Amino acid sequence: VTVDTIFLRLRFPILKAFYIIYRTSSASDTSFSNPVLAQEINIRVATLWSFKKKVLDLIEETKTKKKHKDGWTHLIEYSIKASR
Repeated sequence: VTVDTIFLRLRFPILKAFYIIYRTSSASDTSFSNPVLAQEINIRVATLWSFKKKVLDLIEETKTKKKHKDGWTHLIEYSIKASR
């Protein structure tokens, strides 16, 4: 199910991944740091940093292609479409 998506080879629960995507892509939520968020969802900082980098790269990719829609759910939709 996760093939060709941002969730490929995910080593932590997918609900935590959705939460990271939500927190990372929320324009109004810039008050958190990686150690704080990692502690909040109980994963290693390195794991959070790695996945968060994927999310930020995907955000930049969608902006450069001018197909960016508002909302964090577009990141998931776009990662599926981009792989096809």
